[in-house]
Amino acid sequence: MQALQFDKRVWLDRTKRMFAGFDKPLALVAFLLLCVGIATLYSASIDVPGRVEDQLRNIMLTFVLMWILANVPPPTPSNASEWEAVHRCSRPTDGTALSAPLPQALQLH
Repeated sequence: MQALQFDKRVWLDRTKRMFAGFDKPLALVAFLLLCVGIATLYSASIDVPGRVEDQLRNIMLTFVLMWILANVPPPTPSNASEWEAVHRCSRPTDGTALSAPLPQALQLH
């Protein structure tokens, strides 16, 4: 029986594609903040067993959930009239709504 062979280059390319959209400096800062937070939690709760492990589990679970939600494509309007409605709601047609005081702006809509 032949064992499954994994081509390391294929897995490396797949992994690089998964992390291609990451902002590396931001990810580094977030990782360092997580490390400082875990170290602080460890020193503050040294007498409470399991607190750090629970927090690490929560961090990993949140990262996985964030990763899944980031890969879900946003909904797109199905026809041109929906695109026009989205466009009308996102931008005022004239500058009066931007320069008017709040009560007048509420009356315009």
